[in-house]
Amino acid sequence: MFTARQSCVVGLGCLALTALAGCGGEELELVPVAGKVMFKGKPVDKAEIAFIRDSSTASAKGPAPAAIGRTDENGVFTLITGDLEGAVPGNYKVTVQKSSRAYMNFPNPLPAEYTDQVDYMRRNNMLAYPLLPLAYADMSASPLQYEVKNDSEGNNFEIALEGEPPPEPKSPGVYRGADIGTP
Repeated sequence: MFTARQSCVVGLGCLALTALAGCGGEELELVPVAGKVMFKGKPVDKAEIAFIRDSSTASAKGPAPAAIGRTDENGVFTLITGDLEGAVPGNYKVTVQKSSRAYMNFPNPLPAEYTDQVDYMRRNNMLAYPLLPLAYADMSASPLQYEVKNDSEGNNFEIALEGEPPPEPKSPGVYRGADIGTP
């Protein structure tokens, strides 16, 4: 069973996407942002990156939406804001997360009786667990802070993660209440 903190980690990707939905359709001035994520000297594949704008640097037009990305097999990512490549210049708090869900095999397409992958996981007693140290997935605890500059070539970040991920569960996780559809 996830602790409250681990549940927050798994749900952070949803938070970043929710933040994007509120961007209001204003035309944003974006600059390219890329980088690489390393953990214990090795590239991290399939990690989710979120650059969340520091509210103290918000423009007169209001706060900027989060910029998100996903690492490839070499740990390399590029950020997107909404449907556009790049991020608004400013100071950001950065989160990085990866769970065992990145390696789960889901039927494609999902059978009609499932609404989405989470529903499939719940009803098949599949429980994802974090593969990176939890502090990096928690915006209030993450030590990662970067400035995206108004420079089309100077925003390439090497993100080196330290610490230990939580231990892998000793037995497969099972959703409590999976038979009634609640985690």
